[in-house]
Amino acid sequence: MRTRMGEASHPPTFPKLPSPNVVISRPTYVVGVCPACKDRVALSPLVLFSDDAVIGCDSCGSNTPRHRLILEGLAVNDTLVWGFFASDIALQHGAEAQLGAPVLYELPQPTKAVAKWGHWEARPADLRYAATLSFTDDSAFLWLNELLPGSNPNQGVATRVHVEWTRFGVSSLDKVPAWRQSLYAAATLVSTNPSAAVVLIAAGFEAFFNDVARIRWKENQLDPAGFTRMSARNLPITSLVEWLPEAVGMPSFKSAPNGLHARWDKLVNQRRNSVVHRATVHMSSEEARESLRAALECCAYLDPHALVRPHPYYLQ
Repeated sequence: MRTRMGEASHPPTFPKLPSPNVVISRPTYVVGVCPACKDRVALSPLVLFSDDAVIGCDSCGSNTPRHRLILEGLAVNDTLVWGFFASDIALQHGAEAQLGAPVLYELPQPTKAVAKWGHWEARPADLRYAATLSFTDDSAFLWLNELLPGSNPNQGVATRVHVEWTRFGVSSLDKVPAWRQSLYAAATLVSTNPSAAVVLIAAGFEAFFNDVARIRWKENQLDPAGFTRMSARNLPITSLVEWLPEAVGMPSFKSAPNGLHARWDKLVNQRRNSVVHRATVHMSSEEARESLRAALECCAYLDPHALVRPHPYYLQ
């Protein structure tokens, strides 16, 4: 800031709001996606994870079970759904923002020790605008951007716009199952590096399969040393999925309806092998999305609550 000789320069001041709310994600979904029209559907974050009630879409009127709305949100790469899926902590707040006037938050102490932050979402109530967030160790800054390209300026420029925002994180690296973190990493690469995404999708499914098989083995009171010995043999995943699910009381994967096992082998397993063993570096984003959907549907088949169970279940 330019000043005259002898005058002090004062830094700009910003309106400061109370610290954002700290939310624990179980994962705790607040939206899903309608399979019919692809619009978001509001979900209550207060229900039990096992609640699979049918919910109506306000946009098209379709009725869809809650778990399917969540699966669809993940499959179409809705970033808000993925944020809750792969985090155990989140910051949330809403503010009235004005163009060109940043809003400042002081971050609460518990969030300063978060091991890894993921992405953030900022959602203006007026969809003609965009909003951005920036963070330091101690503060968050919210900015309301100009009208989006293509917006009709004749509708009038709002002087203040309400903005809801969320920032997702992992409080400790061992708090969220590795398979959820792997699938989330894949989702972030679907558009920019689909070949790498395919590898992470396959790794995420294999980690999920190992976790849920180990837990079912334990729940059936089978010899713990037997599972350890089997794991030490490094049997190929193509062999394990053939017989292990039925051995631990899970539904048969090779007899899954709608050719699910064949889709997994083609879209997840074989595509991963193409990248890893044949350096197929030109996988398309559409192929990666197809692989991601197949992996998610396989997880939900082997464990109907796979996408909604509390994180600690898979860490036991």
